[in-house]
Amino acid sequence: MLESGFCVPLHGNKEVDAIKSNGSDNRCIWISQEDITPNNLEILKTIFKSEDVSLKYWLLLAFSYRELGNFESFDALLKDAETFCNLDSTDSPLHKGLISSALAINNLYQAEFFQHDEDRYARCVDWANHYTKKAETSSPYHFYLLKGQQYLMYGTGNAKSQERASAKSMFHMAISINPGSILPIILYANVSVMDSNFQGAMVFYMRALLICEYYTIVLERLKSPEFEHLLQNIPHYDIEFLFLQLKWLKALLFFSLAACQFALGDVEKAKVLIERSISAKPLPEAHRLRYAIFAWLLTHFSDEADTEYDPKTLLQNYTQSLSIAYFKDKTNPITQLQFSEFLFQRGKIAESEHILNDLKDNDLNYSLKAEIEYQLGRIAHVKEDYPTAISSYIKSIGFKSDFISPRLQLVKAASAAGDLTLAREHTDVLLQHFQKIPVVLLVSAFIYMEAARETLEHNRWEMLKLEGTNKNMHNLDTSCLFHGVQQGVSRLVDERLFKALGLLEDVISENKHPHILECYIRCLEILVSRGRESMCTKLRESYLLIKDSLPQSNLSFESRNNYGVMALYSKDYSEAISSFTHLLEDVEKCIECHSGSSQHSLDYFHYTTISITVRYNLGLALEFSGNIAKAQRIYSQLTRDYPKYASPWIRRSNISFKKGDLEGANRYLEQLKKVNPGNMEPWLHRAHQLADMNMYDESIQELRRLFRVLPSSAYDPYANTLMSSIMIQRSYLLANSAGGVTVSFPKEAIHYAKLSLRRPALCNFYAANVIAVILAHEKHLKPAYESFGLLLESVLMTPHMKFIANKNMAVLSAAIALSVFINDRKIDRTKFNKVRVAKAQQHFVTALSNGKMDKGIYFTYARFLFDVQKFDECISLLETARLIFPDEIRFLHNQAIAVDGMLCSYLRDSEKTSSVHEMSKMASAAKFVVSAVEHLTSGGKDSESPITTEAQSKLKQVLNRVRSKVIPHISTTLPQLEKTCESRQKTREKRLQLQLTIQQAQEAKKRKQEEERLLAAQAEEALSQQLLKEASEIASELLLSKPPT
Repeated sequence: MLESGFCVPLHGNKEVDAIKSNGSDNRCIWISQEDITPNNLEILKTIFKSEDVSLKYWLLLAFSYRELGNFESFDALLKDAETFCNLDSTDSPLHKGLISSALAINNLYQAEFFQHDEDRYARCVDWANHYTKKAETSSPYHFYLLKGQQYLMYGTGNAKSQERASAKSMFHMAISINPGSILPIILYANVSVMDSNFQGAMVFYMRALLICEYYTIVLERLKSPEFEHLLQNIPHYDIEFLFLQLKWLKALLFFSLAACQFALGDVEKAKVLIERSISAKPLPEAHRLRYAIFAWLLTHFSDEADTEYDPKTLLQNYTQSLSIAYFKDKTNPITQLQFSEFLFQRGKIAESEHILNDLKDNDLNYSLKAEIEYQLGRIAHVKEDYPTAISSYIKSIGFKSDFISPRLQLVKAASAAGDLTLAREHTDVLLQHFQKIPVVLLVSAFIYMEAARETLEHNRWEMLKLEGTNKNMHNLDTSCLFHGVQQGVSRLVDERLFKALGLLEDVISENKHPHILECYIRCLEILVSRGRESMCTKLRESYLLIKDSLPQSNLSFESRNNYGVMALYSKDYSEAISSFTHLLEDVEKCIECHSGSSQHSLDYFHYTTISITVRYNLGLALEFSGNIAKAQRIYSQLTRDYPKYASPWIRRSNISFKKGDLEGANRYLEQLKKVNPGNMEPWLHRAHQLADMNMYDESIQELRRLFRVLPSSAYDPYANTLMSSIMIQRSYLLANSAGGVTVSFPKEAIHYAKLSLRRPALCNFYAANVIAVILAHEKHLKPAYESFGLLLESVLMTPHMKFIANKNMAVLSAAIALSVFINDRKIDRTKFNKVRVAKAQQHFVTALSNGKMDKGIYFTYARFLFDVQKFDECISLLETARLIFPDEIRFLHNQAIAVDGMLCSYLRDSEKTSSVHEMSKMASAAKFVVSAVEHLTSGGKDSESPITTEAQSKLKQVLNRVRSKVIPHISTTLPQLEKTCESRQKTREKRLQLQLTIQQAQEAKKRKQEEERLLAAQAEEALSQQLLKEASEIASELLLSKPPT
């Protein structure tokens, strides 16, 4: 309303200079914003006093000073207005109430500002209370407005809603006093907006708007000729000024209605209302809201749904609204930030940075400072000045810790700068507080993938450095060294990859964008390449998804090759052949484009490498689909063009071996040894082929030659596993040929087994597990247990591997724990080694956690618990197994046997047979055994796992024993126990009753003695009183009696 200044009419002193317009005698003075300074205050007051200016202009001047932050000038002007203005008219109470309420509010604001100055704070509060009381006596209307503002000022924390309710009640009282006043209606609506009650706020905004329209119509009607005489005493400029106020008020109310509709999501109505607000008066706030509306329309634009708008028009309106809002209110920091954002999006980085640097020097609240630092950091981020960007993002987070945008950008900047530690730190914070936001999940997954990739690259580099250092030493091979370096970090890498995979799955569940799918596929590829073959199915499905969502030309050659590999893995050979064929054609075209003078370029080598890989994969697909001849041609071409490429030679040898061409198979392997003498694969394949033909001695000799020719191979896990397994197979063959005597393993077999177990990579885990099992079968329990322990040290363990190893270790531990009773028919529970039993149970529990759906582990664990006579745990485990596998009747059979064993054990325990509670439990258990055995012997044959005849006869024996001995014994013993228990209970009750009677008699005796003592004391007191009375009477008679004459 007072954007540039206001005009004050002059009436009194003619000596004051005035501006005359059009020769008129009417004089006025224009007061601009530049004139409203503390230095000009006394001059302006002198003019106002001498010219007898009305109260309205005093208030305009005072509020103009207050808007600029000059609270003391505001206070002085209001006091002078009260003194020099004539307030003796009928409207004086309202004017006095207005001034008093304004002074009270001003002192409250000053008190809040001077909280740390106790004297100044107390003085301001006293003045505020003084003017509040004055307003209450002068004008209740202004008093209620004042109290409503006070409630809004002091409502903090949990009390905000209560304070806002009190403020609304105060504003409602003001409305009831003056229903035609617009201010309390607007204030009431504003409080409703604070409570997010936009519908209720719109009702009051509409009411205020209708009152504005009413006043406007009345004023226009009064300006007509028939009513001109009513306005003769009112200056023309006052009427025009009133029109301007109503116009500004209507624009503001339309803006408020538009904001409410926008908050409710009705963008179309908000757009219509904001256009009406701008047509009434183009306020900067209205243009900012219009800019926000068009920004929303741009971000939610759809070609199918939005036929009314086109992107070009929306963008023009968006730009126009923002520019107008900025140039109309350049001092507003919010508008400056929005315009800076607009310039940044348009690519005008320097101009945006200039605005932000100018704005940074102002004294603003923390939210705006956080936004400024965020935008400055983003500009530095675009310039790739990562240290500056990181610094700005950290400052922004310091100003506003829950500001998600700078933290996200900080993670990206730290990742780009190579500081993945900082990136992971803030990623964890984002996941802790904003885990449901898709972009947070996506960025976090990317950081975890980058961290895993960085760790792998670092370890590869360390591997190469060690290889260079030890190139003249024969105790390390590249693959062996890689396993050694990988051992310490592989678990961390897998943990990060699985974390990234979980985050990406959460994002994909809501948004299957191709970019997100690419990240997800890349994460799965890394996991599959690290031996997580269980992920192949997910990877294939992801390839199918991205293939459907993107054109074939947009997919990278690597992704298309991996898609074919997954089809090959899924045995979809036709799809694999088709995929590899089309991919090979596209790769060959790229090689032709980069051939000639650029043959030595990196792109040429890249595409050549892809071509070799694709050709080999195509050969595999043809071979597995039965097209051996075509596959042989591809392998032959690869061995001619790239003779050091081992895989085609191996495939040719395997094909010849399957055909029975042993000489051809050996010839291909010998050629590979010549062209690539440092490769172990031809030696290992030759040894394997010899072992398949039961030529174990020749196979062992082949491996010994390998260890001599390539000393580093002695540290290879697969070579040691193969040597150990061949020696074990040879021992079994010798034992069988000798007539089935006991197998004796050579010490070398165990030696090579232990060497292989020290590096149990994925290639040899299950083979090493078999070796350990064989050792256990040969009663080498301790070496077998140590072997399984070495297996568990592997960092590439899948849940299935952990299940296998822990299950076998549990069985070994159980065998060791029970080995004391191998020759004893009777098991004494007290002789068990508790440590061994606990260790076995620990392994069983771990195995169960990794293989909950394996029936065998439940049977084995239940049998162990039965053998160590832990019947309660055994029965509980079998009940759980019956819930998981309801169709497996063997669990019911085992539970019946376990309960029968528990009954037999408990009936020999004198403590349990003397307890009614335990005997009642045994009676219930006996009934369960009877019902379970009847079910097993009658309907067991119809179940999925039928009970054998021998087992049924055993169950019938159990049933007969329980029916003929256990149940009759419990039936005869339990009533006696109950009677004995009842008699004991009665005896106990009698004893307690007797004790209670004795106690009551003792208490009664004590009470009687106390009463007697009290009565004796009272009697003694009464006697002393009587004696005192008689003594006093005798003394008085002696004193009053006459002496004898």
